[in-house]
Amino acid sequence: MEITQIKEHLSITEVLQHYGVTLIKNKHCKCPFHDDKTPSMQVYLDSNTVYCFSGNCAKSGKSMDVIDFIMHKESITKHQAIEKAKAMLVPAAETKPSITKTPVLILGKVFTTLKEQLPRSRKATNYLKARGLLGLKEVGSNHRSGSGTTAYSFKDLRDCIVFPLQDSHGQTVSLYGRSMTGVKNVHYYLKNRKGLYPAYLDTTTIHLILTESIIDAATLLLHGNLPKHTAVLACYGTNGFTPEHAEAINKLKNLETIIVFFDGDEAGRTAATKLQSQLQKDYPNITIGAIDTPKDEDINSLWVNNESTELFTTLLQEVVAPQAKNKKEAISPEKAMPLDFTIKGQVRNLGDSLKVTLQSKNPKNHSVVIQKLDLYEYASLEKHAKQASKALDIPEDTILNHWQNYALELEQQATQKQKEPEYTIDAATQAKCIEYLKHPELLKRINIAIGKTGVVGEVDNRLLLFLIAISYPSKQPLHGLIQGSSGSGKTKLLQSIYKLIPAEHYKSFTRVTESSFYNFSQNTLQHKLLCFEDMDGLKEEALLALRELQSNGKLISATTQKMESGKMQSMERIVNGPISSLSCTTKADTYEDNISRCFVIAVDESVAQTGKIIDYQNKLASGQIDLQQIQKTQRFVQNCIRMLQPCEVVNPYADKIQLPQNIHKLRRLHGMYQNLVAQITCLNQYQRKKDHQGRLITQKQDLQAACTILMESIVLKVDELHGSLRQFYECLKTHFKNKSTDGTFTRFDVKQATGLGKTQMHHYLNQLIELEYLQQFGYANRGYTYKISHWDDHKAVKAKIQSILQTQIDQI
Repeated sequence: MEITQIKEHLSITEVLQHYGVTLIKNKHCKCPFHDDKTPSMQVYLDSNTVYCFSGNCAKSGKSMDVIDFIMHKESITKHQAIEKAKAMLVPAAETKPSITKTPVLILGKVFTTLKEQLPRSRKATNYLKARGLLGLKEVGSNHRSGSGTTAYSFKDLRDCIVFPLQDSHGQTVSLYGRSMTGVKNVHYYLKNRKGLYPAYLDTTTIHLILTESIIDAATLLLHGNLPKHTAVLACYGTNGFTPEHAEAINKLKNLETIIVFFDGDEAGRTAATKLQSQLQKDYPNITIGAIDTPKDEDINSLWVNNESTELFTTLLQEVVAPQAKNKKEAISPEKAMPLDFTIKGQVRNLGDSLKVTLQSKNPKNHSVVIQKLDLYEYASLEKHAKQASKALDIPEDTILNHWQNYALELEQQATQKQKEPEYTIDAATQAKCIEYLKHPELLKRINIAIGKTGVVGEVDNRLLLFLIAISYPSKQPLHGLIQGSSGSGKTKLLQSIYKLIPAEHYKSFTRVTESSFYNFSQNTLQHKLLCFEDMDGLKEEALLALRELQSNGKLISATTQKMESGKMQSMERIVNGPISSLSCTTKADTYEDNISRCFVIAVDESVAQTGKIIDYQNKLASGQIDLQQIQKTQRFVQNCIRMLQPCEVVNPYADKIQLPQNIHKLRRLHGMYQNLVAQITCLNQYQRKKDHQGRLITQKQDLQAACTILMESIVLKVDELHGSLRQFYECLKTHFKNKSTDGTFTRFDVKQATGLGKTQMHHYLNQLIELEYLQQFGYANRGYTYKISHWDDHKAVKAKIQSILQTQIDQI
């Protein structure tokens, strides 16, 4: 027997019992190698070793396994200790069933204890509840007690939800821990992992589902509503299909189908394809399928976000139903491919050319030729086919046919890569979303939902931003520019809004180079939301392209291309829109041309809003905010957006509302206002009537909502001060009114009043001086003083505009 086998089958507890050493609480015992009055030797069941922590012990600082312990205890050689250890194993070997050995029994008792203590752990039960697994029976918890210790000294399983891994006899032979603490590594296994979850398979199994993780398998077992003779088996990660899994499958004589149900991220999809191919080779007579899991989802998140078994049923039926079609037909010798192809480098598909460096190989004589080909240029292919025919000893016609077929195959592969995965919404979730969208106070409910995702305050601004964001499917989408000083929370507001949009429908950028927009594929940006976290990250040419996409909904550029003959030829590149867009900036006055195309949203930088944000940050840091509930709300809103259809809208009251005449760029703003009314009508499509042409009819409350939401943006269009500058100026007026006899103040007074930094404060003061709202006195070397020279009544202007619009609405 090998040393590793001895250590695997002989437990340290058996050795301790043999020498009369008794285990005490917390897996400690009195060290037999010195006069130990207090237990100082720790027993580690996971590594099958002991360690003495006493400084009085000659063995202190040494970890001892079963052989080392015997050797030191009896003062014998290592060889003699190995023979002694073998002798200890004889009685266990004579009892025949390996499942009765002490290590297995110990793990069984350990898991029983962990299972019994789970209900006493609020942290564990809350974790299972959040994961939708509270009703699971075979699960335990190795949580920290009030004294700060865990029930067992399995170092890696601390603060974990624990699942048993079983052998073919149904015995617990190992444990798996799923961390509850949110650390980066959430998966833990005992040393020498073995066993399967949930168990070895029943021999009557017909359909088998392989999941990527144990928690996914547990979710299917509890909520999958699986048909009869369908079993679930968990792999241990993307590369976690082990020989033990294969051994269990090999025993299934009635197995017809294996379904790989991995995560919807890139790693999961790649691993699922690889495993499906491997299983198809190993089990050619069994149908092997793979679930097309929605992007960035897994089995557990699908349940948590939808709470419907119908989604699982639908996904599984899509694979199980077409079994006959999925079985691969045997390829006859005469149809077998006489050429093997290998691509060197990248495939360049430029629309009218498909260029590739291709290695063609004759599998019979292993001759090879590598050529640069344009698979769309037939005349050129004929020349290359002659050369390849000589090198490979294959007829030219055969080579040409296979090159042409290979071109079609490459086209198909490119189409599949470009095709965005469709997001599946089950019937139950669809019903919930439609019920939500039919609510008469839908805008108010959505605004509350946005607030639940972490957007503090900004009640009208956040709703306007949401309406702009979801306008991407319409023919006349909207655009927004979020303006505020540095550190005011612009980017956080932007990110919170676009995370409510389905991931397949938006693109976020931090930097865009000059020609980036022109080089997108023709329909990549069509009906998408584009988000720019800082307008300063866009070069001048990119800003021009963005303005064209906003105004015209299309980019058309003329370029030149070198042909096969070497001549240069002009060609036209088209990038289709339309798009909706959201951008952030600290320099609103710099982007005048962009502002005229956008609704301007000024971030609330008041002291009261700052207090609300700090209060939320404190709650977030202290764990009072339920992050999983935020994600659930985001998923639900995304599903509601997916249920909305692009609609034409007719507004019978379009001529009843006139915006104030002194608004900057009134023509554009009025068109944007009408588009916003249409967007609100479209959002309420499950409540609005249609005319004889199938167009949604705008109602009076849609106009009222548009005017309310747009009020701040309309006022900003009237005001010659941009949002942040207006808030700064109003702060100065409030603070220095009646503060001094002559009305003057210094920059130090301004700093104390506003809390702004020197650079930002200096920038605002200079702008107000230039616009003659402030007067500046003094000299640079002696210091300046300032005085407010223009006391406008901003609140009165706002109230007047609001009154004018409301009067028009009331008269409808």
